[in-house]
Amino acid sequence: MKLRAAITFILFWTLNSIKTMDNTQLLKTELQLERQVFQPGEEISVKFTVTNTSEQHHSFCKWQTPLEKDLTANIFEIVYKESRLRYMGKMVKRSTLTGDSITINSGESVSQSIIISNAYPMEKPGTYTIKYTGRPLNGLPDSPILQFTIE
Repeated sequence: MKLRAAITFILFWTLNSIKTMDNTQLLKTELQLERQVFQPGEEISVKFTVTNTSEQHHSFCKWQTPLEKDLTANIFEIVYKESRLRYMGKMVKRSTLTGDSITINSGESVSQSIIISNAYPMEKPGTYTIKYTGRPLNGLPDSPILQFTIE
């Protein structure tokens, strides 16, 4: 019975991975900041958007995206003076994929804003860059890089 469960899991993961690879060509991710300049210690929020650029509806797992409404993994690459900032937020590990998927119709988008300043150390003045880094789990592509400044 354990072997059967293992084979079922591998088959599910393989099929999900194949489907996921297609999503990177069909779905687009984007970040938006409310403004480009922030003060030290100020709360920084980023709006994350996934857009379906294909002519069909597509589904993906919302895990490890801002669509969970809380940071649960190191999903952003934030760089300051050529060094990637360390993620200091919570890490959630899950054992099985449940019904946490989102379906987006052709040409539609889904968005969620999330506070990033609680999970990444951004106190120093200067220029920072940020991008969402796609995951095999959800098959979403990386977002374009944004730049912002802390005065």
